[in-house]
Amino acid sequence: MISLREIIAASTKPLKIVNSDENAIFNSVVIDSRKVVPGSLFIAVKGDRFDGHDFIPEALARGASGIVVKKSRTSEYSDNKVITIGVTDTVIALGFIAGEWRKHLKAKVIGITGSNGKTTTKDMLAAILKVSHNVVATTANNNNHIGVPLTILEATQETDFLVCEIGTNHPGEIKYSSLIAQPDLALITNIGDSHLEYLINRKGVRLEKEAMFTVTIDRGGIVFFNLDDPFLSRLFPKYPDAVTLSMKSPADVMGKLLTFTETGLPVIRISSGEESVKVELQLFGKKNGENALAAAALAIKSGISLADIKTGLESIKPPKGRMNRYTLDGFDLIDDTYNANPASMKSAFEAMGKDLIHDKRVVILGDMFELGAKARERHEFLAAQLKTTRVTRAFLIGTNMRHLYNILKGSKIIAHHFRTKEDLIETLSKYDFRNSLVLVKGSRGMEMETIVKFLKEKATKCSIIYLII
Repeated sequence: MISLREIIAASTKPLKIVNSDENAIFNSVVIDSRKVVPGSLFIAVKGDRFDGHDFIPEALARGASGIVVKKSRTSEYSDNKVITIGVTDTVIALGFIAGEWRKHLKAKVIGITGSNGKTTTKDMLAAILKVSHNVVATTANNNNHIGVPLTILEATQETDFLVCEIGTNHPGEIKYSSLIAQPDLALITNIGDSHLEYLINRKGVRLEKEAMFTVTIDRGGIVFFNLDDPFLSRLFPKYPDAVTLSMKSPADVMGKLLTFTETGLPVIRISSGEESVKVELQLFGKKNGENALAAAALAIKSGISLADIKTGLESIKPPKGRMNRYTLDGFDLIDDTYNANPASMKSAFEAMGKDLIHDKRVVILGDMFELGAKARERHEFLAAQLKTTRVTRAFLIGTNMRHLYNILKGSKIIAHHFRTKEDLIETLSKYDFRNSLVLVKGSRGMEMETIVKFLKEKATKCSIIYLII
């Protein structure tokens, strides 16, 4: 709950308030009119496709006790007889209101960021904590300057742990979100080549991510260091009291990759002090062993037993579009279409390489976005990784994937490049995928999930005439 008086105190700029009652209490704060219940405060956020001001009548009809609107539009709603708060920017208002809400929470707040693996690590940690605690965690892709406040506002006095994934596209976004979330524990999974269009290089990525550490330390919290990441390990001397984790070196929490199953699922051991536990993950790839270690480290330092860590980690299944594996008509399909960057591409290729079942390995790849001036170089570099994974054929689409195609020409990998999805699908419709392990991956904007849908439909048709191209 939050009072109007607290909202007024939290704002750094004067508010224009109509029908004011400083003793008024709001039992929830939402930006989706469909989530309004009697006693809610509705914030009219303007997005790319919708303007929350258009949904104020619905919010009022559902019993909103107050609304937050653009200050210039306050007079439009003055006759509604509910508290109307006029602000310069409703998105900024969402942030400072969430920050005030955070101050009332008893929950331990855990912040997770990084170039790769932050969503999976968040999901793993939430699964562990939910074994015996009340947990609120980031859902979908709500990890930006709007999503982080919304995640915080989902927590109540009954929440034991609040797990916030904190992402970025532009400089300053992680600092902004971290100041609102005020993490008690903070982890950076790694520093890689993500969002280079705006952050320029890995130094820019590191400076952006490190802002969460600064906020956490300033509030007396604990930061966690992945010693296996070369860019993070250089920073460790700045944080001598940090909790360390590693799959390779001595650390506070250590992991060891024991083996892979026949289909490539990792089996790991997690150790802390004299105690250890063996975990058989249901998520593909060595990288997910590293993600599991990170989640376990956060859990251990939050007082969670190794037994609960094992239960939570072994229960989790991959979220949609993240290394989902399907057995179809004579071949296996890996759907990793949620997003793509150089590190996640490498991780997906390595996961393919652990498979012991199929004779052929096929990739269907779309462009990686937000790589700036390094786009060509990063796409060309995929060639060496594909060769190491023993991929036999590559179907490529997108402007930058042509660079990879040019490198692969003349190699043992048979490569094809397509300008349109229609041309790609036409060729795929004639290809014999039997005895293959097929990976589909690309950045979100490439919408590679349409290829996954096509392949699933193709596999269900018994009358397909296979043609090896």
